[in-house]
Amino acid sequence: ELLELAKQVGPVGELDRQHVALRNSIPGYALHGVTESLRISYDRLPAIAQRDARIIARLAPEPVPLVLLKELVPQDSLTEVRTVLRARSWIVGDLSGTGQIYGRMHRVLSDFLESVPSDDRELEIVCRSLGAVLEEDACKDPTRWKELNHCLPHADHVFDRLATMDDFSDWSLVVIMGGKAG
Repeated sequence: ELLELAKQVGPVGELDRQHVALRNSIPGYALHGVTESLRISYDRLPAIAQRDARIIARLAPEPVPLVLLKELVPQDSLTEVRTVLRARSWIVGDLSGTGQIYGRMHRVLSDFLESVPSDDRELEIVCRSLGAVLEEDACKDPTRWKELNHCLPHADHVFDRLATMDDFSDWSLVVIMGGKAG
């Protein structure tokens, strides 16, 4: 039942609703909401890490390949952002041991970050970064197939989200993503 409710309003929205319902049963000092806790953690991140966490949150809740991360994050802050987001548990590290994966962001964190005010260009950054990694000739190089396969769930996810947005203005990105997710 809780899972079905979470699908309707998102995981964070449902957890917040449950928090409100518990307020009458549990003393206030013993109960803290998910959104409140995530907000405190988010506010303590450096500004560049906040921005890059919001960008990563727009991807699918799947492992993020390093090749994609290098396109998403400005090169001058890549090391700092990688370290900070992992150290503060916004990203769970790569357990494969291949070194090709940065890590993944939990769905609840992604859902929370969707509620945080962001720059409208962040979605464009995601689309253009995926487009750069999934460029046409990349599939001709068998050494890149593994990293490209790790990017496909993200392209599919972003395309699906773009296709259902009511207030999206740059439809050229939908066309680009549709071709990449294809």
